[in-house]
Amino acid sequence: MFTIPNLALLDIAPAVAALLGCEQAITHLYRTAETGYVCTVCGEPANLTDTAPAAVVVLAYPDGPHVVRLAHAGCSDSGIIAMTDDPTDNPAVLFPAMAWLRPADTTPAPVVVIAPRIYGMRVAANGDTTDTLTANLLGYGFDLLSHPEAPMPDLDAATAYLGADATLTLTDVADEVLWSGVLDLPDAWTNRARADRRIGVIFAAGLALDGDGDRLADLFTAIGDGRAVAACVELDTATAEPI
Repeated sequence: MFTIPNLALLDIAPAVAALLGCEQAITHLYRTAETGYVCTVCGEPANLTDTAPAAVVVLAYPDGPHVVRLAHAGCSDSGIIAMTDDPTDNPAVLFPAMAWLRPADTTPAPVVVIAPRIYGMRVAANGDTTDTLTANLLGYGFDLLSHPEAPMPDLDAATAYLGADATLTLTDVADEVLWSGVLDLPDAWTNRARADRRIGVIFAAGLALDGDGDRLADLFTAIGDGRAVAACVELDTATAEPI
């Protein structure tokens, strides 16, 4: 028996509930929806309320992950959607980003902030849930960012490349693309990045970059809530084309 009084506000299809497998996982999703999410259909930020129900959508990739997302109830019904493409084909769609130049005395100062729209969840045998994206990033070498101006650990397992069209690409040691997208880069950001040959990379869960709100204020809230992980990576200026 579920103990959430307003669970009916969160549309969960029977097949989705069976995939989630336990009350703890569904409760965790409900609390996430209440706290705030980005609709996977329209891209707008939202919160689950009495007048704004939500739906749980699972994207099932071939030979890949089951990605749990939230959507406005008016944008999508709950269900499992069979995907035919590779989830890494267009990382900028699932992971929108923005450039941020921290104060000059911070290291690193030029930072790219990536805000995943996906919510990947692993459910343990005891019902505990883990945000698999954050867990994987921590295992990869990222660390929780405790303060907006805090230093970031060096991550040698990733390299950033900057193209002439302001396309920033992050690759791993095997040259596989981790993220790629076109950013609005101020000259000061680019100049500092090329001078330092290093940039910061922040992944911030639950951060809406597509809305009209104060992005930095939302980012600082995410950092304070422990929802941001960060690392410092090399910027390859030898192969990147000049801007």
